[in-house]
Amino acid sequence: MERTASNLSEEETPRLIHGMNDLVPEGAELPPSMGLNIPNLRPAPKPTRLKHAPPSTKLYHASSIDESQEVESESDMNRESESEGALSRLSSYDTMGIQWLDAEKLRPVDGNRLEAPTALQPWDSDILDLPVGQGRPANQKKLCILSLDGGGMRGLIAARILTRLEHLIQAKVGTAKVHLADYFDLFSGTSTGAVLSTMLVTPDEKGEPLFTAEGCCEFYQKHGKYIFQSRWYDPFHGSLRQLYRPKYSARRFENLLKLYTVRNGEALTLLDTLKPIVVTSFDISKATPFFFMRHAAMKDPSRNFRLWEVCRATAAAPTYFPPAYVTSVDGTVNGTLIDGGAIQNNPALVATTHALSNNDEFPDTTSLQDILILSIGAGQMDKTHELSRARKWGMTGWVRPIMNIMMDGTADTVDYQLATAYAGHKCEENYLRIQMSGLPKKTYVMDCTTQENITDLIWCSDELLKSPAVMRNASGEKVSLQQTNDERLSWFADQLLMQKKLREEAPKDPSFSNHSLPPYAREGLGPTARLVSPLYAQLFEHHRDLATDINKARSLRF
Repeated sequence: MERTASNLSEEETPRLIHGMNDLVPEGAELPPSMGLNIPNLRPAPKPTRLKHAPPSTKLYHASSIDESQEVESESDMNRESESEGALSRLSSYDTMGIQWLDAEKLRPVDGNRLEAPTALQPWDSDILDLPVGQGRPANQKKLCILSLDGGGMRGLIAARILTRLEHLIQAKVGTAKVHLADYFDLFSGTSTGAVLSTMLVTPDEKGEPLFTAEGCCEFYQKHGKYIFQSRWYDPFHGSLRQLYRPKYSARRFENLLKLYTVRNGEALTLLDTLKPIVVTSFDISKATPFFFMRHAAMKDPSRNFRLWEVCRATAAAPTYFPPAYVTSVDGTVNGTLIDGGAIQNNPALVATTHALSNNDEFPDTTSLQDILILSIGAGQMDKTHELSRARKWGMTGWVRPIMNIMMDGTADTVDYQLATAYAGHKCEENYLRIQMSGLPKKTYVMDCTTQENITDLIWCSDELLKSPAVMRNASGEKVSLQQTNDERLSWFADQLLMQKKLREEAPKDPSFSNHSLPPYAREGLGPTARLVSPLYAQLFEHHRDLATDINKARSLRF
C-alpha cells in the first residue's frame, strides 16, 4: 500500500510533524498532497540573487535517517519547490530532517580553506547518519574500493589511518582481529601505496591476509631503514650521488619483497591475491602507462606477474631506485618500469574506471552510485611560490618545485575529478578522501627513516584524524566541515560492515536460484523468441548484448 502522509498511523504522525517543523519555514504552506495542518510555522526568508545568477550549489546534512521505513515520493513532490526552504525531493527512505545549505554562504577563512556554515551539524556514526544524496539507498549493495597514494616513508600515514579503521571495525563487531581484505572488494595503489595494498591482499600459508594494517605500520618502522640504507662508503649519505646515479641500491628492497612473497621457491603472482588489485606504473621502454591487474592476469596468462616484481616496479622512484625490468610469468611480456607516481600518484580514478569496466568481477557496478571508495593520501606540503622569485627561475630553480607540483597537483586533480563526478551523480557521500595538507617540511622527505621522523609521521596521522574533515563541493572548491576525519572514518566503517552483511546474505529465494533452467531462460530469452525462428532469436540476443554494452558505456561518462 502506498505510504503517504494521509494514512500514517497515530504514532508516526507526531514524528512526521516534528520532522517537518525542522524543514518547513514558519508560515509556509505544505503541498496539498501532504494533507497535514501544522501550526506555528515560521515565514521563510526569501534569498536575494542576481537576476541572471546560476542556481546555487547545495550541500546538505541528514540529521536523522530511518532506514526501516520506505516512503514513496509523490509525483508533485519530485518537482523542485519554488520555496528555497521546502524539501524538493525525498529519497526511497525517510529523510525527514535534511537541511539544505547554500554554497554561497561559505566564507573563505584563508587562502586554502573555506569555512562551513554553522548549520552543518555533526552526525552520529553509530546510527549511520551521514548526509545522504539521491543516489543508491544505503542498504543497497555497493562495490567497496580502497585507494592508497604514493609517498615513500610517508606511507606510514596511510597505514596509521587504516589501523584506526581496523580498530573501529573491531569495536563495532566485537572481534579481536580484523582483516581489511574481508571488507573491501578492490584494492589499488601507487608506489608505497601499492606495496601497502599488496601486503593487505597477499595470503599467508593458511590462506589469510599476510598483514593487518597494524602490521603494515610495524613493517615501515622496522624495515624502512633497511630499504633506504645509504652506502657505507658515501660520506654524503647519497645526496651527492643522487645527482648522477640512483641514490639507493634496489637489492635490499628486492630481497625484502621476496622474503614475504616467495614460498618454497615459488613466487606468488597476481592470481594468488585474495582480492582484485590494480597497481600503477610507467613503461619507459614503450613510453606508455602500465597497470598490473589481477583481472587482466585471469584473462591473459601473459599479464600475470610476480608480486615482488609488481611492488619493485611501482616503487622504482626516479633518482632513488633504478628502473625495474619485469617479465611476465610465462616470459612473453617484459618492460622497463618506473614509479607509478610519475603518471598517477593518486590511483583512485584508475580504480574507479577499472571497477566500471570490469564486467567479469563486478557485473553489477554500472555507475558511481554503485561504488563506495576510500582514498587515503600520504600527505602533501602545499608549498607556495611568489612571482618575484619564480619569474627568475631556470632549470636549476624549477627542478625541485616542479616535482612537488606534479606529484601533489595530479593527486589533487584526481580528487577534484572524482568529487565533482560523485556530486554530479547525487552520491557524494560515496566518496571519502583523507589527505593531510601542509605537511611539515621535515616529514615531507620520502626516504627519511630516523626514529624522530617516524614519530612525527605518527603524530601527524593522529592529528589528521582529529582535525576537521575537508571535502569538495560540486564546484570543486574545498570545504572545511565541522566533522573530524575520525568521525567520517567511523561512518565509513559502518558502511563497510553493512556492505559485508549484504554480500553474505543468502538469496531471497534459494529454491528458485538453484533451479535448473533451460538455456534460453538462463540467457534471458523467452521461449517465444526461440520458436519464431533462429533469425529473430539471434536478433534478440544481439539487441540484449548491445543494450548491456550501452548501459556500461554510459556509466563511464562521468
